Amino acid sequence: MKSNIPTGITQGMISLLSEKRYDSRLTAGALACRGYCDYYQGSEGDGGCGGLSAVRKGVATGRIGLTEISYLLEVAPGAARRSGCLTNELCSNCSYRPDGCDFMSASPPSEATPCGGYRLLQALLDCGALTPVMVRGMTQNTESRTQNVE
Repeated sequence: MKSNIPTGITQGMISLLSEKRYDSRLTAGALACRGYCDYYQGSEGDGGCGGLSAVRKGVATGRIGLTEISYLLEVAPGAARRSGCLTNELCSNCSYRPDGCDFMSASPPSEATPCGGYRLLQALLDCGALTPVMVRGMTQNTESRTQNVE
């Protein structure tokens, strides 16, 4: 059950990226969870979420930074949809999928949405701030990604 409607990236979230010594883990959580996740309930997700893990890696490596995020400032998240690039690269590595991801099920309910990381990456792909090759680089080596980014 969805708990809220995501609002997107705010100026406050952008300021996290402009600080010289920002915490990439917390910044990624703020962007993906607070900004784009329908299921956000007041705390950022854990390392098992494939979308959040990919966003964390993107922020930590500089693939997702001020320039990329500024494209999304004050723009509400668009409708979630299946994207081959994301479902192949992101969802296939997500630890939540085997337990039953409604969005990726064979017959998803109409209200099913993906995680905030998926939606954030989808928005960055849609506006041209990221390419499928860049996303692939953020989703490879799932096991080591969580350890290296945290």
